Amino acid sequence: MSRYEPLGQFLANQNAAETPLTFKEVERIIRRSLPSSARRHPAWWANTRTHSQAGSWLDAGWRTERVELVAERVVFVRDQRAVSPMVARPERGDVVSVPFDAFNGAGLHLVDSYAEAHACDRGAAIAALINAAGVERRMAMLEPYQRQWTGKLGADSVDLIREDRDAR
Repeated sequence: MSRYEPLGQFLANQNAAETPLTFKEVERIIRRSLPSSARRHPAWWANTRTHSQAGSWLDAGWRTERVELVAERVVFVRDQRAVSPMVARPERGDVVSVPFDAFNGAGLHLVDSYAEAHACDRGAAIAALINAAGVERRMAMLEPYQRQWTGKLGADSVDLIREDRDAR
């Protein structure tokens, strides 16, 4: 795994079209300090595949839009030209059609049980079940970050570098 891959995973799970992050937030996501060149040279944040860090956000369907070195902030925007399946998003109002025979017995029972318990139709039950599964998946993906950073949010970069070094 690339050291910057967690940033790509984080961005791939964002729903907004624009995600501003401070350099400290990026460091928390990648679980290490950014190199000093990231704070001194805007080119470090360039959307160039020859830079390993850029590959993480480009592969996730994002690009950097603005870099503010003095404020230590970067704004990522969803790249509308990206064709990555990780970022395919339906438009509001799109209708999703699923053939009834696509469900196995257990799946159909789950949908019918939910619909009956919540007094809704099968379509609403399917939407609610998928939304709940999506929330559970997102929470599971964020859990390692939350576990690692709980109680460490006050740590400065020197402490984080020492901890990373000592963990090796």
